[in-house]
Parts: sequence; structure tokens; C-alpha cells
Amino acid sequence: MTFRASLTASAAFGALMIGLIGAAGTAAADPLTPISLPAGTAINLKFQDFDTFLTSSGSVVPVGSSIVAGDQNVGIINVTSINSATTGATLWTPGGSNGFLEGVFNGITATSVSSNTIGNSGGTIVLYQVSSLPVFSQGTSGYTAGGCAIGGLCYHGITDVGGTQFLTVNLVPGADKAGDTLLATLTSATVPPSGTASGYGVITGGSGASQFATGTFTTAIGTLADFSFRDDFCANVAGCNGIPGPIGDWYDISNDPVAASTAVPHAVPEPASLALFGTALLGFGLIGRPRRKPEERV
Repeated sequence: MTFRASLTASAAFGALMIGLIGAAGTAAADPLTPISLPAGTAINLKFQDFDTFLTSSGSVVPVGSSIVAGDQNVGIINVTSINSATTGATLWTPGGSNGFLEGVFNGITATSVSSNTIGNSGGTIVLYQVSSLPVFSQGTSGYTAGGCAIGGLCYHGITDVGGTQFLTVNLVPGADKAGDTLLATLTSATVPPSGTASGYGVITGGSGASQFATGTFTTAIGTLADFSFRDDFCANVAGCNGIPGPIGDWYDISNDPVAASTAVPHAVPEPASLALFGTALLGFGLIGRPRRKPEERV
């Protein structure tokens, strides 16, 4: 079966199944429309995160304490828009039939603290497509309400509401030549800190993974990555990133752009091209066919 024929057969089969399911009335429609991004586009995901710091034993680092090796940065993510990196055009906004993109992250572990520079290892981000916004003011209590300990990859309103896992991204070495997965520069190394951070990530799964290009960015150590992160964060107080007041018991809030590119689909020959190709093959067949000599009469 040709590729185009298989597509046609699949479409016909899909239409048949939809008709049968609709006639039977037994299947419930997915309330969310899958997020679809334009192919072959450099994009920026704009997101806000709410985070805190845990000690190596899993307890919350007390306010005023210095960040030390072994401390972890954990939190939740709210994607506020997806835009074209070249034109600035908005490609996706939250709400409506697409719902919302919300995520959890953890495992960003401080490995070196030098003055106000912190190198980190590890880090995992999981984004979910959900039908409504979680309540960010739950703060760290949203972890236990979601069924796990503070800092786990779960959160009430994100991972326990039947959403679709859209993307899983692991931070990878290469934020600097030392091989940190995230490199943070702080105005103060005490909790809650303010400053900037940057790093790279690779896609490891999710329903939307196939929409993204891989190996788009070159890290500081020469390896390839799928995402480039930049993080600007401040203490969770009135005025931080324009918020009117503290939100929950989070330590920091950030407004972060994440650069990526969507994948370019494989080209499928147009019908006219296929017809020309077929004509050419037919021509070769005719040319290559030996001519039969006329039979000699006896």
C-alpha cells in the first residue's frame, strides 16, 4: 500500500469509527482541543513560575538562610502565551477550547555556590493541558492536596484533574562550560533570592513532543538541545513582576521566556508530481521494452 493510499485508508477508517461511535452514543468527546502549533517556526513560550527551595532532606529552606549545595529548586509553571520568535505574533493563548498549559518542575539541585553564582544539576519539567487554571495561591499546600510531598512532580489542579501530558523536558548540561544544567546569578544568595538563570533542555515525551524540532540549540559544551531557557525571578512580595501582593507561600515568582522551534513536516509529493513521476516511469518502460521483429514469411 502506498503512503498516500494508507493515509486515505486511515482517514476512511477513522471516519467510519467516528460514525459508529456517534451512532452508538457510548463515547464522550474530549473537552479539550489538542494544541496545534504552526510547523517550522521559531517560537517563544512565555511562562510564569512559582517556586520554593528545599533542603537535601526535603524540608523547606528557612527564610534568610543561605542557599547551599544540595538545596533544590521546585515549583509550578503557568504558560501565558506562545509567540513567534521572529514576528512576535501570538500563536497560542490560554483559555477556550485549548484550555491551559500548566506544569510542575523539580530536581534542580545546587551543586556549587560561589559568591552569588549558583551552578545546578538535574531538573525535570512536565507540562499538562488542563481545562481550568489551578489556584496558585494554594502555595506549597497544593502538593499535598495533589497527593504527594512538597517538591514532587504533582500538584492539585495540574496533575490530578485528568489533563493531557503535553511535554516532558529534562534540563541538560551546557548552561556553561562547567556543565551546569542551570546557571543562576543572584543579587543575594539568601532565601528568597532574586536574579537570573539560564539553561537548556531536551524533550523526552508528551503528546505535543512531535510538534517540536530537536537539536535546535548548541549548548556551551557543544551538545545539542531542544529548548533554551532564560529565567528572571524576584521575591514573592508586592511589586514582584507586577503582582499586587504575595501569592501563597511561594518564595519566588518569575516571568520566563523559553525559546524553541517547531518541527518541519516531511514533504509529501503532490498529486501532480506523482503523475509526472508515473509518466516518467511509464516512458522508461516503453523505451526499455525490446521491439519485436516482424515474423518472416515462409
